Amino acid sequence: MYNTGTLKHKPVIELKNLNFFYRRQPDLFDSLDLQLTPGLNYGLLGCNGAGKTSLLHLLSGLLFPKSGQIAVMGFEPRRRQQPFLADLFFLSEDHHIPKVRIGRLLRMYAPFYPKFDRDYFEELLHHFGLEIDQHLSKLSFGEQKKAMIAFGLATRCRLLLLDEPTNGLDIPSKKQFREQLAGATGPDQICILSTHQARELEGMIDSVIIIDQGKIVLEETKEAIEEKLALQFCFQEPIVGEVLYYEQVPGGYHCLQLKSEDAASKKIDFELLFNAVIERPEEMRALF
Repeated sequence: MYNTGTLKHKPVIELKNLNFFYRRQPDLFDSLDLQLTPGLNYGLLGCNGAGKTSLLHLLSGLLFPKSGQIAVMGFEPRRRQQPFLADLFFLSEDHHIPKVRIGRLLRMYAPFYPKFDRDYFEELLHHFGLEIDQHLSKLSFGEQKKAMIAFGLATRCRLLLLDEPTNGLDIPSKKQFREQLAGATGPDQICILSTHQARELEGMIDSVIIIDQGKIVLEETKEAIEEKLALQFCFQEPIVGEVLYYEQVPGGYHCLQLKSEDAASKKIDFELLFNAVIERPEEMRALF
């Protein structure tokens, strides 16, 4: 695993030597180690079948490790204790949407979350173009998703797990979600966003986690990545060894290279970074 650097805060999430598998996938996680500290939004990336959703289920106690340890907010998730559940909100990709009005949803579920902020919930609904008296069953899938995202953010839980949160959202709604999430995580909170749409992480996350072949192959802050790497546009195909990784795009090539003091660069493209880590693991490992 790449060096994650010095931890500034006590970890809220800590995995030690975690092993987990399915019968059809006997080596999903092999001796997985991870430490996540509060006050950050984490982007969780991996190829299809890499275990992103399984990891979220393990963190929430919906799956149990075969061996190793998981500590989340001082709890063992598999025990599903009430104080643990009261500080956790998990929005799965196939989250059940109750067939009730939004106001009824509020009355049914908000009491389970002691820190629920009704004013913030109504503010988010307004921002998403929703009304509290609307019936969820009469909304589009994207609108239902926005209502559940608003509810999740308003719980003020210490741990927010969002699995493919932008699926079903149109372009304006994705922009609204990015704007709200950017300022939603407090200093004692962790938000983990699992997605296969890497480019949508821009502006939403502080740190990226990449899983591949049962291991965490990169866990680093966006700031640290941008201190070392630069994204450049090249008109000609780079010579092998000139850049760390490149991909052809209309009109030229997007190139990932070491950052130099005199070269202006674009913000890191997380999809390009992901592909570089998966396809050139040794070169990327040497950097972090």
